Amino acid sequence: VASTQNEGKNYYHGVIIAKKEFKDLKSLKGKSFAFVEKGSSSGYKFPLALFLQKNIDPYKHFSKVYYLGSHNAVLEAVLNSKVDAGATWDGFFESTMLNSEKNIAVIMKTELIPYDAIVVSRKKGKAFVSELQSLLLKINKDTINSKGEKVFAKELGFPYSGYVVHSNKIYDVVRKTGRLIRNYKPPVEQNADK
Repeated sequence: VASTQNEGKNYYHGVIIAKKEFKDLKSLKGKSFAFVEKGSSSGYKFPLALFLQKNIDPYKHFSKVYYLGSHNAVLEAVLNSKVDAGATWDGFFESTMLNSEKNIAVIMKTELIPYDAIVVSRKKGKAFVSELQSLLLKINKDTINSKGEKVFAKELGFPYSGYVVHSNKIYDVVRKTGRLIRNYKPPVEQNADK
């Protein structure tokens, strides 16, 4: 029905970050790595697909693999040398590191990831879809609800600034990534110390 946008951008990247002493995946062999969680596109699915495309099984390449639950936890773990590298998304990394020490760098980027889609069952009909699209396209970063609160509140963890209608093809990369990782079976999960 519609796609979210962030400050007019339709896409973002997942990024692999590491201390500057590590220049590439090869230099991280035998080191520790942190994902966000298995439901995260930029913090797990797209980085995993990137590894698998390079014939790298993260559980064999890295000495330990952790799931830390949030992008902030991954960044903090790399910053504090609790892990050697991790996966997050470029917008979070860039905004968080803007005025910070530059001892962490992006060593790899995933394919472009489209922002979230709003989907509706076909059973709802074309009239409903058309009405919903119309309503969503009117919402922007200045829209407020009946209580006078902004609808898009970045401080509440909703980083979007509006909606746009795209062709369904924009999500082909998501389908491709899903196919790549669908059959990947990691070994028994390792718990992380948060």
